[in-house]
Amino acid sequence: MDIRNILVPLDFSASSDQAFDYASFLADKFAAKLTLLNTILSSEVGSNDEIDLLDYERIVKKIRKNKQALLQEYVDKAMVKEIPVETVVTQGFSAGDSILDFVKTGNFELVVMGSRSGSSLIKWSLGSVAEKVIHASSIPVFTLHEPIEKLDIGKILIPVDFSTVARDASNLALFLSKIFKSRIEYLHVVDNSTTLVHTGGVKLKASDQAVTDLQDRITEHLGLHLDGDADKNIFFKVMNGKISEKIVEYADKNKYDLIVMSTGEKSGFDYLQVGSHTNGVIRRAPCPVLTVNKT
Repeated sequence: MDIRNILVPLDFSASSDQAFDYASFLADKFAAKLTLLNTILSSEVGSNDEIDLLDYERIVKKIRKNKQALLQEYVDKAMVKEIPVETVVTQGFSAGDSILDFVKTGNFELVVMGSRSGSSLIKWSLGSVAEKVIHASSIPVFTLHEPIEKLDIGKILIPVDFSTVARDASNLALFLSKIFKSRIEYLHVVDNSTTLVHTGGVKLKASDQAVTDLQDRITEHLGLHLDGDADKNIFFKVMNGKISEKIVEYADKNKYDLIVMSTGEKSGFDYLQVGSHTNGVIRRAPCPVLTVNKT
C-alpha cells in the first residue's frame, strides 16, 4: 500500500483543526500531498426564490473569498512543514456528497476528517457528514472524535470479525504497524445481546462460558488471519459484552493510539458482526478510528 494523496475535509471547527494536524503528521510520515476541501452549501447562500441571480452570484463570491482566506491559514501551516498542499472550494447541497465525489476520482488513498459537529459559522455538521463518508467511501477514512494529546501510532487496536472487509482492515493495520513500529492487538467481542452463536454448527449462548469455549478457536482464526505475519508485537484478546461499548472501554483503558476496523459486510458466523457497531465506536472512541469499507 502507498499513501501519496490525502483528502482533508475542513469546516474550520476545532475538530477539523485537529484533523488537519493529524493529516499533516501522516503526510509528513508518508511524504504525501494534502488536498484541503470545503463546500459552499446551498443553505449558506439562500434560496433562489429569495434572491435574484446576480445577488446569488455575489453572495457565493463573497463566501468563496472568505473560505479561501480561511483555507490559506492551513496552507501556511503546511508550507512551514514543507508539506505539498492544495485547496478546493466546491458548491453543493451536501458536504458529504462533495467529499464522496472527490473520493470517486481515484486520486486519493485516505480521507482524514473530524467527527464532531462543525462550527456555526460554516454550518457543516461533521458528525453526520463523517458517518455518511465512512459508510460510502471506497478508501479508508481516518476520523478523530476526542482531542489528541500526542501525534503517535504506537499502539493499534483491531476489532475483528473475520469478514472479507475486516481482513482488509487488518492488512491496513499491519501495514501501519510496520511503518510506525506499533504494538497491535486483535480484539474479538462476543455480543451478550446475541442469544445464540455458532461454533462449528453447535449453538451456544453468548455467555462467559461460551467465551472460554471460543477462546482457542478464535485465537486460531486470528493466527490464520495474519498469514504468518505474527510477531512479538501482535496480541489477541477475546471478551464478551456489548460490542461497541467493549471496544471503546478496552481502547480507553489500555491507552490505544488508533482503532482500525471495518464498516460492514457480515461474515459467515452469526456472532462475528463488528462492522455494524462502527458508528458507536466512532462517536465515543478515546482515540482516532481508521475505517475500511466494503468496496
